[in-house]
Amino acid sequence: VQGAATLRRLVPDALLIFVSTSSEEELIRRLQARRTESPEALRRRLDTIAQEVGYIPLFDYIVINQDGQLDEAVSQIMAIIAAEKCRVRPRVVSI
Repeated sequence: VQGAATLRRLVPDALLIFVSTSSEEELIRRLQARRTESPEALRRRLDTIAQEVGYIPLFDYIVINQDGQLDEAVSQIMAIIAAEKCRVRPRVVSI
């Protein structure tokens, strides 16, 4: 999310898509299932995620990545990109 805030500041017309789980409980379940973080690291990560939710208005779209439905999330992102290519007034992105 910090990267998205920086990108929005530097490239105001950049297309930003927020990808999330369906709920906080689902996110916790997924993170715990990975078993890649200590309980303390997991707590810090969840605290960070709670703050990041406040940045959602920076994004143009939100895609919910439902458990077991990655293909659907990818399809939604591809549909967003396709729709953006059809805009009457395309985004002007210069770096």
